[in-house]
Amino acid sequence: MKHIKWKQLFNWGGFVIGIAGVVFVVRKLSMYSNQIDFSGLTWLSLCSLTGLIAAYGLANIFQAMAWHDILQYMGVTTTKKWSIQTYGVAQIAKYVPGNIFQFAGRQAIGQAAGLPAIPLAKSAVWEIGMLAGTGALFSVLVIPLFRHQVTFLLACIMFIVILVIGMFALYRFAGAGMASAMQWDILFLLLAGIVFYGVLIQFTSVRPGTGSMFVGIIGVYVVAWLAGLVTPGAPAGIGVREMVFLAILHNFLSEGELLKAILLGRFVTVGGDMLFYIFAMALRFRNNMLPKTSGIDESQSGNN
Repeated sequence: MKHIKWKQLFNWGGFVIGIAGVVFVVRKLSMYSNQIDFSGLTWLSLCSLTGLIAAYGLANIFQAMAWHDILQYMGVTTTKKWSIQTYGVAQIAKYVPGNIFQFAGRQAIGQAAGLPAIPLAKSAVWEIGMLAGTGALFSVLVIPLFRHQVTFLLACIMFIVILVIGMFALYRFAGAGMASAMQWDILFLLLAGIVFYGVLIQFTSVRPGTGSMFVGIIGVYVVAWLAGLVTPGAPAGIGVREMVFLAILHNFLSEGELLKAILLGRFVTVGGDMLFYIFAMALRFRNNMLPKTSGIDESQSGNN
């Protein structure tokens, strides 16, 4: 009976954190919608905006897959579906001030499903470290914006070389699972950067140009995203990410257009996170999130 009460408490805790995240997301969406002039958007541009939101929502699945691989490395066996739905339900809580509630939500849901507490907590630390290390690689792509002696081709070569070395090191010392997690994080950051580039060329005077511009914008986006990730107390990097955008790109775009792109970019990411949350909740209700039907291998997870 005591075990059941604790399980119910964890379930309620995860649910409350998820609801709190939704409330903050709705407030942020309302704030951004008041600052963006939607009257100037055509149906075609609205369709493009919807497509970008969907693409960012899809990118979140890559993050969930990386977490799944990290859990496997920690000796916790779950199904990919369980990892995706748990990650999506808890991830929305990153908009709650404090920047830790998405991890607390996953901890609560995982323990309610019978997963061991310590490996779950360690997986969050590994995830942050992996994202920070992977995101830092993209800073190489920003160098040509400030040092013209370094061409974008050279920056791309440097990026690929460092990436290959990093993945080989992870494979050598931590196994294929951690190398796979890094691969998923790279895919997430690349797609997220491409989405922001799409916002720029669709809603500002920036037009599809050289590969240098494409690669540079992706690098700037990831650097700004990383700054928001590592800043304590900034929910989902709100404010920090935008400040970095302005600091790096103000010489390449007019302030008005840059602010419009930043606001629309945040609107896209918030919308994508909400879409991923809805998708994860649909999976959760379909499977009822019960340990016996969640796909968790309790015989292995209980021994960690």
